[in-house]
Amino acid sequence: MTLLAAVIGDIVDSRKSPDRSRLQRQLERSLALANESAGPIEPLRPTVGDEFQGVFRTLGDAIRVTTILQALFAGEVDARFGIGLGTRSPVESSVAGIEDGSAWWSAREAIVEVKSRQVKGARYLRTWFAAASAEASVSAVNAYLVSRDQILSQLDDRALRILSSSLRGSTQRRIAEAEGISQSAVSQTMSRRGINAVLLGMELIAGAD
Repeated sequence: MTLLAAVIGDIVDSRKSPDRSRLQRQLERSLALANESAGPIEPLRPTVGDEFQGVFRTLGDAIRVTTILQALFAGEVDARFGIGLGTRSPVESSVAGIEDGSAWWSAREAIVEVKSRQVKGARYLRTWFAAASAEASVSAVNAYLVSRDQILSQLDDRALRILSSSLRGSTQRRIAEAEGISQSAVSQTMSRRGINAVLLGMELIAGAD
């Protein structure tokens, strides 16, 4: 059976937001942009309360979309992500779209782990990965996610925009024009701020899918 990557997202402290509707609009705009760039099987969409979820063909696609979202949120939305690799299956119900399966169980397990590790001191951590299959290199993937989230937590708004634009297909030249800086400055930012390392690590994981 084909393994798929489920993503569950959870907005942090949404009830403390002074404008919950504005927060929701920002979330939905970011989800729409991320969906355009990641080719989901089931697009990311808000579900209930503070959560959103989607399904992707590969682990690499799921990691890519969580990176894009963190860059797009840029301080406006704080969210945790659980990525689960496994299967999905429909549940007989009078309500359309009800699903079950190990991909969802693993994603739920992963997002609970993020919360637990944040409480224990990993405040920068936003993403965790769990898998029902022993074939997945869970520890190696989580080692990358820990490093990625640490790097992203230290980027300023411009660096996050550069990362987001790069992941959504913009060239360095186009990014430079949009930011009003030189192409050389874009290249230096990507190198010095760890963006190239984030992108390379993502490529290596995608190549192992």
